[in-house]
Amino acid sequence: MRLRDYFIGQPVRLTSRHTPRVVAERINAAAASSLWPFHSDAVVGGVWLGRLRLRYVSSPFEYNAKPLLAGGLHEDRSGSRLELRYRAPSWVYFFDLFWVCALGMVILVMLGLVGEKNPDLTNGDLVFIWGILLALLAAPLALHYFGTRNSDEELGYLLDFLAERIDAKP
Repeated sequence: MRLRDYFIGQPVRLTSRHTPRVVAERINAAAASSLWPFHSDAVVGGVWLGRLRLRYVSSPFEYNAKPLLAGGLHEDRSGSRLELRYRAPSWVYFFDLFWVCALGMVILVMLGLVGEKNPDLTNGDLVFIWGILLALLAAPLALHYFGTRNSDEELGYLLDFLAERIDAKP
């Protein structure tokens, strides 16, 4: 999954011949609870207050910021309409913003734009510090690449789950 699609989300629009109440009941009955952490090869989540949140769990020890299928469940004249996005969990947006801002402040301090510059730092110290900062900036990207490598396949599992349980069609 591309980084852009991870944050903006891939739109998914589905329809079902069942009413929103029946759709919610079927999804909640078939999906595993997101409160229990020890799932493997399962669709986890459900519908709550007209909002659907589903993710595919392949192992209890996996990347916890994998994308999820989230959005609204609306009544339609022929049944239900699901306006969904396959995107990052909400907490990831805040964490990444905090991470980049914190590292940005450290870089500003290192450049001497904020606070005082330490005159005792040698060139070797600066190279080491900049290497660590670049590694800390690259770490979330590496985790994203490794953690979302099967996301397109997992989106297929989620869509198959919805097609099987609620007769959802694009």
